[in-house]
Amino acid sequence: MIEKNELPDFKDLYERYQQLKPGSKAELKRVMTPADLLEIPTSYRVGVC
Repeated sequence: MIEKNELPDFKDLYERYQQLKPGSKAELKRVMTPADLLEIPTSYRVGVC
């Protein structure tokens, strides 16, 4: 969990994103607003939420 005012480890997020299957990557690409991430299971697997 990221504390308030603390930046995530972007390299780690990128590496986890690269390991996703194409369908999971497509789910994240369809996100329109940051609030949409809460409704997509893939965002929890990557660690965005």
